[in-house]
Amino acid sequence: MSWSDALLVFAVFFPIYVILRLPFLRLPLHIDTGFYVSNHLVATGTFQYRSGWNARYAGCSKVVPEFVYSFAYLIAQRVSPHGSSSYAISSRIVAMLYNFVTAGIVGMTLCQLWRPEPTVFLCAAITYAMLSSEAQYGVYYENGELFEIPFHAGALMLLVPGIAEQNMLYIALASFIAMTGSYFVKLSSIITWGIVFVVVGITNPATLVAFAVGALVATTLYVLWMFANRQSPLAMLEPLWGHETACGQRLTPGVIMDRLRSKMHGMLSVFRRQPIFPLLAIVGLFGMSDGQGLLCLYGAGLFVAYVFQAADCWYYRIPFLLPLAFLATVGLTMLQALMVHDVSIILPVVCLWAAHNTLRAIRMNRDQLARWVWDGHVATDTLTGDLELESVARSWRSELQGRTLFVYGSFNQAYAMLGASYPTAMVAAERYLDDMAPDWQSTLATQLVSDPPEYILDTGNVFASEVMRTQLGLDYKLHAIHADRFRLFRLERVANGGPCMVSARTYRPQSAAELQAERNRSGSIQVTHSNYTADANAEVLAKTLSTLGHAGLRNVAIYGAGQFTIRHATLLREATVNVAVVLDDQASETEDQFMDWPIVRPEQADEHDIDAIVICSDRHARIMDAKAKAIWGTRWPVVRWDRPEAEAVNPDTTEASHQRIERPLAEASA
Repeated sequence: MSWSDALLVFAVFFPIYVILRLPFLRLPLHIDTGFYVSNHLVATGTFQYRSGWNARYAGCSKVVPEFVYSFAYLIAQRVSPHGSSSYAISSRIVAMLYNFVTAGIVGMTLCQLWRPEPTVFLCAAITYAMLSSEAQYGVYYENGELFEIPFHAGALMLLVPGIAEQNMLYIALASFIAMTGSYFVKLSSIITWGIVFVVVGITNPATLVAFAVGALVATTLYVLWMFANRQSPLAMLEPLWGHETACGQRLTPGVIMDRLRSKMHGMLSVFRRQPIFPLLAIVGLFGMSDGQGLLCLYGAGLFVAYVFQAADCWYYRIPFLLPLAFLATVGLTMLQALMVHDVSIILPVVCLWAAHNTLRAIRMNRDQLARWVWDGHVATDTLTGDLELESVARSWRSELQGRTLFVYGSFNQAYAMLGASYPTAMVAAERYLDDMAPDWQSTLATQLVSDPPEYILDTGNVFASEVMRTQLGLDYKLHAIHADRFRLFRLERVANGGPCMVSARTYRPQSAAELQAERNRSGSIQVTHSNYTADANAEVLAKTLSTLGHAGLRNVAIYGAGQFTIRHATLLREATVNVAVVLDDQASETEDQFMDWPIVRPEQADEHDIDAIVICSDRHARIMDAKAKAIWGTRWPVVRWDRPEAEAVNPDTTEASHQRIERPLAEASA
């Protein structure tokens, strides 16, 4: 096969690639939308990077993904009115085209790493296109990791001949491309390329100067970019490190090993659900000799960066698609070359697998499709909220479109779906900002008083309207409710703020009494109900609490005052066991109440009458589990919501009390 034939076949493959991804255009928008389509873009219709989240809180990085998704949003504006039906499709079409171009770059890179043959290019490009189109591999909603891959592939493409030929220009260009991708797409890639450059430099000292020159040029451009956006390099460190600490970043062996186990479990669960390409990659491990050392070094760098990242976001695994596609291509080529009858059918099997996934996706409704694609990645109650928000958008868009709207809670995709926004770099009022910008509530209060939005959308029962009214003088009246999780408020009156205006904390999870008082004050309002069943997480948590009650326990402490606890507040209020206190690492000394319960730091748990600790977190449960045992040692049994079983951590308890806790839990689990 000639190069022209290979390029022609790859072009002909494009319609097949589109068919593979077409069913997934129906997926709902997810909660990361607001970080790439900024509040300012929705409000003004113009790209204003310096005013958005990524310039203020993400180290002035993620420029490429924000630009691409902003471009997709502006296309959606031109094609049809604001809303999920237009932007959700346009964003995925633009990402689809970007990913197809990336597939071509991946094919050229493997030619440099392994064999410079047209068939290798074609096989690698198609393999990557098919792999990145499979469900559960993480490429079906807004993320920055997808945009890393062409930079990584381009750097490797130049690095191989640069090292082989001692061509310092190629090596410098590879360093420049790699670091540019790190600075303008994802900062954590610096870890990956730092490892690659250091190891290559140690084994080949002549390359160190070229690496340094390329990195220096990219770093200079990045610093100039920060200054152009009126950001200080030193000021960038606080929110970046705050994000890591908010996600449980602790550089201790125990935490790192627990994080490693958790992330490996997540990655292997994806491979188990979609096994064809991982199996081919295992075969490819035994067949790639040329370029294997550099590929293994690059893979090790990806792995270290992945483990270092404190959060366990599933899209952090997307960069692994590049080495996975390389090895799968090698494995596929090896098996085809064997020309054994029973093995040579591997290519048709891969094609049938892709067809099976496509047909399966076509047969599903949108609810089923979303739950299948994001199974194990996105909390089911969050996914239910994504779907419910589409009903909210259909009902409220005509009233809100073009108005000023600020979101409280995590569902920041509401801005793009409703075509309404409030220009602020914070995106939405959320608790993780306590770590990234400790004074964010006072900053927000000052902005709200000077220019109050017409509407407030509360997406998690966390908007303290009474505080807004009494301390800021902004009277927001409850206007509509959907599914008891989306509350729309409309500004009714503006008065002078109270004496505590700057210290007003308008983001505060609301108690049952506060929610009811707001409804009573508002009188007759529009109420719509959910079309979706209770999420699986709620069912498991209810089972865990019920089992504790049957075991004879009376009072429990909830460890975790995050979104998981907020979303399941009603269930906790109605549980057979009494929630005596909420424990949280970030509990403030100035606030002693979290919804219906007192809140204290974990070290203060012994001040309350409790019989067990229940860890309530979906993302950080493993880290919190380890920390709970370190803090409380042998005092109380520690139970995770996602495991209807307890560990009796007190070895001194009697056999009877030991069985009182464990036996009913084991029976319920069975």
